[in-house]
Amino acid sequence: MKKRFVGLTLVAVFLMAFAGAAIASHLANHTLFHTTTGAKFDGQWEWFSSSENHGGWHFWGNLVDTICDDDDNVYSKTRAEGYSYSSLYGNEACDTSVTGDTEYQNYEIYAPDQNYTTSANYFACRDRNVYADNCSSDEDNTYTR
Repeated sequence: MKKRFVGLTLVAVFLMAFAGAAIASHLANHTLFHTTTGAKFDGQWEWFSSSENHGGWHFWGNLVDTICDDDDNVYSKTRAEGYSYSSLYGNEACDTSVTGDTEYQNYEIYAPDQNYTTSANYFACRDRNVYADNCSSDEDNTYTR
């Protein structure tokens, strides 16, 4: 009887520890910082579980046009695994009374035909109109579960 009680107690302790770790990892927000000439994104990201929203990659923060007088727009370029990139544009109007124009962005990127997304990509970019756009580095732009 005593062995059974000890065994059940140990199982309960391990289950609570694993459940606590799973909850803590879900609640942990990670820093998302990307920069390039004329554009900067400073925010956070997390993964949703398969039972929450679409099981996607959630990011939020400020997209900043760091060069106000160039008449270029800034945007977030992102995608879920297996899909093409989406461009999430910021504010075109630039207020020169501040050091850059800031747009708050809050999006979930997901694969609609899957229970949850396992990989996502992110770039902060500057739309240079007739010239080629410039985006943040390819290094550290992939986020996986």
